[in-house]
Amino acid sequence: MTRACLVATMCLLVSGSGFEIHKIQIPGGVATLAGQGGSYLPLTVGAKWVLRNARERQPVVFEVLERDGDGYRLRSTNPWGSSEWTLVDDGGKFVMIAYGTGGPMMPLPQRPLYLDFTGRAGSKWSNQLGELSVTGRNVAVKAGNDTYSDTVRIRHKTGTELLFTFARRVGFVQFGDGNSAFVLDKEASTLPGDSREAAAAASDPRPAPRTAAPRASVVGPRRAGAPVLIGLTPNKFANEPLTVEVMTRRVRQTLDAGVDYIVGNDDFKNLERSPGNYDLYNPTQLASIARDANIPIYYTLRVINTVARDVPKDLERVSWDDRRMRDRVLRLVEAVAPVIKDHAKWFTFGYEIDGYLAKHPREAAGFIELHRLATRRMKELIPGIEVSSTLTFATGLAELDGRLARLNQQLDFLAVTYAPLKANLTVNDPTMLPADFARMREVAKGRKVLLQEIAYPSSADAGGSEDKQAQFYELAFAELARNADVFEAANFMMLADLSDEQAAQFAAFYGMKGDRAFTALIQTLGMFDVRGRPKKGWQVFQKHVGR
Repeated sequence: MTRACLVATMCLLVSGSGFEIHKIQIPGGVATLAGQGGSYLPLTVGAKWVLRNARERQPVVFEVLERDGDGYRLRSTNPWGSSEWTLVDDGGKFVMIAYGTGGPMMPLPQRPLYLDFTGRAGSKWSNQLGELSVTGRNVAVKAGNDTYSDTVRIRHKTGTELLFTFARRVGFVQFGDGNSAFVLDKEASTLPGDSREAAAAASDPRPAPRTAAPRASVVGPRRAGAPVLIGLTPNKFANEPLTVEVMTRRVRQTLDAGVDYIVGNDDFKNLERSPGNYDLYNPTQLASIARDANIPIYYTLRVINTVARDVPKDLERVSWDDRRMRDRVLRLVEAVAPVIKDHAKWFTFGYEIDGYLAKHPREAAGFIELHRLATRRMKELIPGIEVSSTLTFATGLAELDGRLARLNQQLDFLAVTYAPLKANLTVNDPTMLPADFARMREVAKGRKVLLQEIAYPSSADAGGSEDKQAQFYELAFAELARNADVFEAANFMMLADLSDEQAAQFAAFYGMKGDRAFTALIQTLGMFDVRGRPKKGWQVFQKHVGR
């Protein structure tokens, strides 16, 4: 039913039949940078830049780990996660040749240009890393008692805008801008050329020893006596701007609330920039957050997105069983799997596929065969991972004994999006929930059930209320506990209500523009209202999930 997208610092995007927390892109990985000698990013093994913001407990840290071929490998650690990158200096232009999140590095054979310190203010470039530009030179940065004026400021845009400022012969002096900026703490840093440690490391031909990236203790151990894993889709409050600072706060809020896992989703068409050329920044950051929070990932590759294909433009009219489609999908699986390997417990191929296949029934056989091939390849690459395809409760479960019977044989678990909807897209009374759970249990036939989304609106126009939403959550937790032998995980949808503008955009996307009930349904699924005030449902969630 509903879905959320965590795209580029978790902004909500239109996709499929709702919204979905999708891909976490936070500025940890993007900001792993390198340089040489007297450049704007001088590199020596052992160098470290520590940047602080008075309102954040954890600093942003960049450190040079070792030489890596003709480049340097760096680690970025920050309040949102950590990642590693290998950059090569080509006369003041830095190309990225590999990246990773603590495991094996993923090579980037295209060697995309990441940082260009030679360009004038206003110069721009774009590639698989995103859109980048030099937004200013000689921008003054105040850091403690020092002011850096011989600087270059670079913007990196991947759905949101990230700003990095570098000073000549120093390196990274600021991340972000305004009150949310992190600035260099010189005393805590090991700057290239200004310390015995850096000089010794630079003169030692042996690579620096590799150590595990520090992990933020964001999430503690599982709640005692809670066998069902609980997730929560984070999104910004309706009255907040979409900024890195805001979305970091909201993701942290869900983690601090006690969630046990994180849902991440990627579109085929967004992951593959061109055949064989992949943008894996989002799953990389998702893996980083999962590792640092010590929680597993539920990952969806959306080749179908509720009512539409989510494939690259040149495959829009290619059948699912065509060799071109098969080869491209399997190559994408081969690219994504190493990134999520150590963190993903569940993988779903396609999102709410019953909606699309009901409109295109002749495509069902081809899709089911492609699902079989993708499942087999994913399990070869990640032994032990469980694979399924997401269905809606409203119509998808009934298809498992009909059009999707052959697919049903391939599913390791039942992946469901659930809200107790009527035919007019308003909601039934919360008391329908136990019977609906019994139905899912019956259809699962001994397999586990994972609720990719469970939701209930608080608007009277959609048939709900705050009291009903709270009652629905109470019943959900009670039924999850009572059926813990079958229900393995449930992701609640979502943290905050949408703004009027966001709700109207979604309604228009679904062809429901002006439909008051549908707009109210979409808008009020959150646990905080449009003013950012907690609803009664938030109290219920905290009572059952909080540690």
